[in-house]
Amino acid sequence: MSTSSPSSQPRRFSRRWVECVADIDPDRYERMVRMTEARRTLKISPRLQELIYVAVDLQVAHLYPDGAEVHIVAAIDRGATVVEVVEAMEISAGLTYRSLSTSLAIVASTYGVTAADAATTDHQDLDLLRIWPDLGTAGERLLPEVLPSLIAYVSAPDREKTLSDEWRALITVAVLASPAISDDAAVGRATAWCRELGIEVEDVAQAIFCGSLIGTHSFTRGYPSLVAASRLDRDRYSLGIVD
Repeated sequence: MSTSSPSSQPRRFSRRWVECVADIDPDRYERMVRMTEARRTLKISPRLQELIYVAVDLQVAHLYPDGAEVHIVAAIDRGATVVEVVEAMEISAGLTYRSLSTSLAIVASTYGVTAADAATTDHQDLDLLRIWPDLGTAGERLLPEVLPSLIAYVSAPDREKTLSDEWRALITVAVLASPAISDDAAVGRATAWCRELGIEVEDVAQAIFCGSLIGTHSFTRGYPSLVAASRLDRDRYSLGIVD
């Protein structure tokens, strides 16, 4: 890591963590600039990209509200409506229920409970049940009263959707492929959905790329922490560790 002064080139970002990168690791900063420029070559809509970032940042296993707020503002600046942002949040919330779906299937199998026919659900076409089908089979047999109310709360199936099926599918596959979920079987179901809708393979790959960018949050959180730690009073915060 370089400890030299930051590049004389004007900074292209204003967020605090980026300032930290530029101050203590100017080489990384320049690499980030080049990656950002490369991202501008993506074919998928910048508005869709921002909605993907919102959905991933609001995944329960990740929950990065600072990033979500930045990307919500960016999405709106790129023409997204409040309703579209809410629908991206709905998609993210619904995809959280992998563990519930899987666990209920295990319980049904262990206790010999015959799963309900998927057709018995009132919401069989929901994106949520497309990805987690056991919620509509084992789930509705084991939790017939509460599960429909959860689905209604999370996915609001009675509302008319603003996002196109194509964008919903791309947001879905991006979130599922992100480190926040990373479920191979679910990615397969979502990819099949994208193909059914006629979405080009390049668009699917680019959506997945966007969903995977949260790996850089190690830097987003790490560099400010490094700056803060470097300013600590070593005597006050000593853990008794000898160099």
